[in-house]
Amino acid sequence: MRCAQRTKRVSRIDMETRPSCAGLVKVIACIEDRPVIDRILTHLADNDFPGLWPVTQAPPGPVGLLQ
Repeated sequence: MRCAQRTKRVSRIDMETRPSCAGLVKVIACIEDRPVIDRILTHLADNDFPGLWPVTQAPPGPVGLLQ
């Protein structure tokens, strides 16, 4: 079973189908080198590609460790 198939089964995330057109997605690379991943994500964040980052919201109130 391929990684994409396991992800779909376990997390119900379909990595093989484009949501916008239901077309098939072909994996052309798998980047596992952490510094390279950091450079790519930093570049994308710096250029503010719309729709790339999910909308996030901080939890209400202060968050800290229980004492």
